Amino acid sequence: MNKQKPLNDIPSLPSATTVLQSWYESHRGQATLQQLNIPLQRMTADIFGYYALEMGLLAPHQTFLTESRISHHIRLGRTDLTSPFIDLMSTWEALPFEFGTLDLVLSTHSLELTQQPKLVLSEIERVLMPEGHCILIGFNPFSALGVQQWLASPAPKQSFPSPWQINQWLQDLGFEIIETKLLSYRPNWGEMRFWHYTRWWERACQKIQLPLSNLYIIHACKKVTPLIPLGAKRKWWRPSVLRPVGSIAVKQTTSTKRASYD
Repeated sequence: MNKQKPLNDIPSLPSATTVLQSWYESHRGQATLQQLNIPLQRMTADIFGYYALEMGLLAPHQTFLTESRISHHIRLGRTDLTSPFIDLMSTWEALPFEFGTLDLVLSTHSLELTQQPKLVLSEIERVLMPEGHCILIGFNPFSALGVQQWLASPAPKQSFPSPWQINQWLQDLGFEIIETKLLSYRPNWGEMRFWHYTRWWERACQKIQLPLSNLYIIHACKKVTPLIPLGAKRKWWRPSVLRPVGSIAVKQTTSTKRASYD
């Protein structure tokens, strides 16, 4: 099956992008960005390779690979957004890379802001090398922030995929789930003073991984099963027979048999 996908017409993204960007520009969003850096630096510390790709909502504005050991970092922007910090512009449903060329793909909120999340995941699987790593960051639809994004999206309403559903999609594509981390449990209402006083709630929920977090991080690795040829199996009830090898050995056995008969 040919995994090279043509650049055909892709459905447009919903206008909820502006809502998500405005949230990240707030004080709570900036604090969440700082909170994301700690687990992402830990996940990417031991990933080696030549090419790493950052794509999604935060790629034109924020990079999480400042401590990465991968040689070349590429930041992919969307065709309808312009930013001086991006290197390439393309749609997430048709990545401009050949099959098996990237060692790491870090995607931020690309599955929520597309009408074809499975196609985005299949594109990530296509461009990753065997044993390549994929890190997905997104909003949890079962949180207060996820419900707010769903209400802000235009009709028809789009259901954001849950981290457990994304894990199943990744496993269907041949990925191995390394880690699923839930974070950002603090409420998004009230004054900032109240938000700072809820640090104890954040620590307690992260310790038990309560499934009501605002964000999730999924770290997966692309696994490729090697094709090993299977040899002929010897049946257990047939004893092994030692047979002579070569024409000389065959002549010697036939001559000895004739001498015994005479």
